[in-house]
Amino acid sequence: LTRRSDALRHHPGQVSFPGGRYDDTDTDLWATALRESQEELALPAEKIHLIGHLPEHHTVSRYCVTPFLAWVEPDVVAQPAPDEVAEVFTVPLSLLLNPDNYGQWPVYRHRHWHTVFGLVWQQQLIWGATARMLWQLASQLAESAAFLNNQNIRHGI
Repeated sequence: LTRRSDALRHHPGQVSFPGGRYDDTDTDLWATALRESQEELALPAEKIHLIGHLPEHHTVSRYCVTPFLAWVEPDVVAQPAPDEVAEVFTVPLSLLLNPDNYGQWPVYRHRHWHTVFGLVWQQQLIWGATARMLWQLASQLAESAAFLNNQNIRHGI
């Protein structure tokens, strides 16, 4: 994950994934994700391997985000672009994939109440769209595991 630069106009200092807007030069949204990962973290596209994506996520700031899941080869070292990224950090997958680690609270924004999800890792507060996407992944995997477990019991596996 990244912590955005405090100098940015939108969402300064917040925890996020690398990413950004689709550009006319991008062949598709995966190309956008690769380009943004290169621009923000100097991650070479050939070292990033697509696993899949989650459903579109609509943010309270009226963006539509397509979260991609990818595996980055272990020899890659992120080099944050200081004008965009203040910090790069990792969070244990076991923490992120446990839906019980997420909390929620109401926030009033744009004349509406929204439920904001979040979790804390060390001194980092992961909240908003980033936390909701992680929570969605955790929830979907937990549901899939429960379904598969139930199928195994039913079929004597």
